[in-house]
Amino acid sequence: MCCNDTIIIALGSNCDAENNIESGKEYMREQFGDIRFSSSLHTPAIGISTGEFVNCLAIVRQRSTPDDIIRILKGIEQKCGDSRELRQKGIIMLDADLLLCDGKRFHEADWSRQYIADLMRELGVNVK
Repeated sequence: MCCNDTIIIALGSNCDAENNIESGKEYMREQFGDIRFSSSLHTPAIGISTGEFVNCLAIVRQRSTPDDIIRILKGIEQKCGDSRELRQKGIIMLDADLLLCDGKRFHEADWSRQYIADLMRELGVNVK
């Protein structure tokens, strides 16, 4: 399967969050040609007991497979210093998740979060 329409990616960080989100955006600009970002929102942690997160969304128009996009995103997380060991301690340097590709939803639990809906509206994305 190849994504050939709207691709939506969620970014989040709870450690040096503003800087890590900006670094993630720069790496994403290098990898994806046509990309746009929402504003960033500060949100409480969900499912882990840490400080707040900074979150934003990216919208991309690029032909690629979900596996290729996920591979790129995992590489960007690593470039930002993210690791399994840090995550086990509740430290998220950068989390970059594919939410939508070729009309297929990923990370279904994220879709019920209000900040995701708010940021999608900001980007002009109407996904049901």
